[in-house]
Amino acid sequence: MKNISRDGSSAADHESRTSFVHSFEKPITAKRIERALNRLSEIIVTLGEEGERAILIYERLETELAARRAREQRIAEISERAKRAKASRAMNGGKLMDDSFPESAREQIDEAIAFHEANIEAIEAGRLRHQFKAGDEPWRDMTDQFLNHHKRSKELHQRLRKLVDESRDH
Repeated sequence: MKNISRDGSSAADHESRTSFVHSFEKPITAKRIERALNRLSEIIVTLGEEGERAILIYERLETELAARRAREQRIAEISERAKRAKASRAMNGGKLMDDSFPESAREQIDEAIAFHEANIEAIEAGRLRHQFKAGDEPWRDMTDQFLNHHKRSKELHQRLRKLVDESRDH
């Protein structure tokens, strides 16, 4: 005989409408894995040499536990960094960077731009003084590469300076 509830539905009807597994599903945490490792270690000791398969499971669980702990640590570090960034932003009136950073950054960028400009001028002056002859192709190629490197670096530093200036304005 079926168990019939007050509303007329049977227990079988209820089971078909709800997932048994879903109702008891819990998140797997490092603490739960640790408890499983403790129970498994007791089983392995009890089984002795017959616990070979259990040792493999134990090793997998140990690996999973280390991964979970590392992930939880990273999440905690990320959360802490976000809190510090939020506090820093609040102290700076909503700006992402304080006003002193762009000024010092601008000075360093200006120095880098001047460095690259000086190197570009020196290379070009050296190329004018030195007339490359046949057989000097490796030296000419290397000089061209060096010149192009300084030109690209100068452009990148100029773009960086523009970004720093824009971040200061915001």
